[in-house]
Amino acid sequence: MPKRKGVELKRPDAKQAKSAKRNGDTGSRPSKDSDELIRKLNDMSTHEFREEYIEAKALERDAKETQISLKASNELTKQEFNACFDLVSTTSRLHYEGSAAGWNPKQKKREMMQQEMRYLLVYPSKHSDQSSNEGSASADPHGYLSYMLTHDSTPVVPALYVYEIHLTEDMRKKGVGTHLMDLAEDIAANVGMKKVMLTCFLTNAKALHFYEKLGYAKDASSPEDRKTRKALIKVDYVILSKSSDRLP
Repeated sequence: MPKRKGVELKRPDAKQAKSAKRNGDTGSRPSKDSDELIRKLNDMSTHEFREEYIEAKALERDAKETQISLKASNELTKQEFNACFDLVSTTSRLHYEGSAAGWNPKQKKREMMQQEMRYLLVYPSKHSDQSSNEGSASADPHGYLSYMLTHDSTPVVPALYVYEIHLTEDMRKKGVGTHLMDLAEDIAANVGMKKVMLTCFLTNAKALHFYEKLGYAKDASSPEDRKTRKALIKVDYVILSKSSDRLP
């Protein structure tokens, strides 16, 4: 399906952010302290980060039902990565194909493997043969939330940016998605982020309703439709956020 005209999908990219900073092209540059905080957090090992900022019980939402494992992108097994990519393709491909961004599997895989990306992987407990902190080596994850600690919004602030949240059919309507978002918000609050942010296609009405129920609203950085001499360029996504004063 060919791309249609529109505003390109915007999400933070670690390499672009670093390049913009070097060139002084950040619009509203983060403070030195804020920049050092993000660097320190992203440099922490998964074990250090989990021990410092995530309560063990938060990864055991319901030990009889699900267990959650925290992993950095470079710690994902090939099986886990493929399962996560398949979930994106299954649940979101049509939304991408109908957008200005289009569906680009190679680009999506590169995004998923960014160095600063972390994953909250969901496993059904009956398939997990290790602790909830380590996940299962023998089973595909049945869902995940991926996020990055970065700088974003207008003006620029430290933020936890949720890139993806997907669940298999058997994990839906059980509160797992809400728990993953709650966990992301807890992490954001614990590490001193000012916002939790995410991008949602306007065609994904169910997801928009889900986020609005959780208290997310249109962020100041979300693009607007723009008029040119020849046409109206309409956006097909919205950037949503929840500020720190509304986090747990």
